[in-house]
Amino acid sequence: MEILDGKGFNVLTIVLAVLALALGGVSVYYARRALFPPKRRLSYALESASPLVDQSGLQSGSMTIEVLCNGVPLADPHLAVVRLKNSGRHAIASEQFDQQRALEIDLSASVVELLSAEADQHGTVIGACAVSGETISFGPELIRKGEEIILTALVEGAPTLDVRDHFVDVQLKPAIADSPAVVALVAQRFLASAGAAGGAALAAAVASLLS
Repeated sequence: MEILDGKGFNVLTIVLAVLALALGGVSVYYARRALFPPKRRLSYALESASPLVDQSGLQSGSMTIEVLCNGVPLADPHLAVVRLKNSGRHAIASEQFDQQRALEIDLSASVVELLSAEADQHGTVIGACAVSGETISFGPELIRKGEEIILTALVEGAPTLDVRDHFVDVQLKPAIADSPAVVALVAQRFLASAGAAGGAALAAAVASLLS
């Protein structure tokens, strides 16, 4: 049996080390994918719920404003704007809609008409929507990474928002609005990095905007 000389042994050792590193890298990659699956997240918010007629500004008996839709009068019409955003790291494919069941957007007010459904990355998605009573169904539909979808609906009554999903591996959560607590935290960090004088002025300016 031929014995490897020192040079051959060193080459074999390097090759084995490289193979071990490669196998280790592959193992770490697949272990990481198993332990930390791709983060898919969809956030939602009721951007606005504006009455079409401000009844409080009308004096009793002075005048009457009536809103009609297809000839039918509406007692308390509102314009509801709902924003959906893929705020995760990956696209949400149609396969993430479990058993092809749609996202259910409940406005707690009768949806008279869905006026528009626009995705900022590929135009109208109104074909992926359906209206039933107080609910707008959306999907299954590809939602690209970072994509925002704006739904505008005419509803009867003041709307509120509740969203129900049947997603697989997608986290559904309400969008985080800019609150006084969040602004205070930003101002505090600015104080630490930019100095008390400039930070205090910024915090005072932000507080005046919130008041």
